[in-house]
Amino acid sequence: MNILLKTLMISCKESTLLTERKLSTGLGWYTRIKLSLHQRLCAYCKYYEDQSVLIDKALQSDHAPVIYKIDAETKQKIHQRIKSEQK
Repeated sequence: MNILLKTLMISCKESTLLTERKLSTGLGWYTRIKLSLHQRLCAYCKYYEDQSVLIDKALQSDHAPVIYKIDAETKQKIHQRIKSEQK
């Protein structure tokens, strides 16, 4: 049982990275399980995800300042770069 837990446990640093990746490009099933397990044990990382979702929604709303909005082409380039760096 301890070996299983050690392979599933991740650090808070990795949790925040995976949270951002989850919101931008999505995660595979195994990585989602690891993130979910960590967030069940760490309230701070769950709170971080909640805040990230809130910030993303605020920036995507029509009331967000123009300097924080990105056009679709730039957004696509960012997503492609994130995907290429994950490999």
